[in-house]
Amino acid sequence: MVKRIITALVIIACVIPPLLYGGILLKILVGLIVLVSSFELVSLLPNRKSLSTALLTILFLLNGCLVIIPEKYSFFVFAVLIFALLSTPLFRKRVLTEDVFFLIAISTITFILGKVFFYIYSASHLYIWYILLATYGCDTGAYFIGSIFGKTKLLPEISPKKTVEGAVGGWATGALLSALFAIFVIKDMPLILLIIGSLWLPIVSQLGDLSFSNIKRDYNIKDFSNIFPGHGGFLDRIDSLIFTLVAFAVVMVIVL
Repeated sequence: MVKRIITALVIIACVIPPLLYGGILLKILVGLIVLVSSFELVSLLPNRKSLSTALLTILFLLNGCLVIIPEKYSFFVFAVLIFALLSTPLFRKRVLTEDVFFLIAISTITFILGKVFFYIYSASHLYIWYILLATYGCDTGAYFIGSIFGKTKLLPEISPKKTVEGAVGGWATGALLSALFAIFVIKDMPLILLIIGSLWLPIVSQLGDLSFSNIKRDYNIKDFSNIFPGHGGFLDRIDSLIFTLVAFAVVMVIVL
């Protein structure tokens, strides 16, 4: 517990300055998260040793750079990356087609994640804080409420420790914290966006958590890596956030 709390405080201390000041510092942070998350996903490949070092290096660097380079060039670079990956098995027989499609899926997920983040940030940097509160408020609430009151298993075949009581408590915590932040800090957030966001994001957050838990179960791993003591890897920390960022962006497009 103590290790988990200390690690969380260190993560928060590293993330707050880029979110507050934005600019190149924020782009570097997002690029780093995208880069390491890509590596964690690639590490799941059973045949990753058959992939050339050059291919993986290009993949990682492009995924990191895609969130930093100008918008008008990023989609072009992404398209070139996809075609390059698709043609790789033609020239390197040791590279399996299914591995290439896995890499394409990773590239697409991380590319969308970076672009969606900056789309929301450009609308209002306070929206990012709102999403973070809904996501990690839900995660924290579910953890503590589930630890104290949890009795009914939610989906034991996917995540044995998660309970219905924790899920409900997490949803209530995330919804309440995000709604209060929107009312007292953002202030001018459209009411319909506030209502849908606060009610919907904590649910989506838990769907994201369960989805990545299912991936870990399929690959028989506890965490995607051990970068953060007590928390696992980058993906273990942003699995829910990937879902809530996309969900909020969709709601923004519909209601604004």
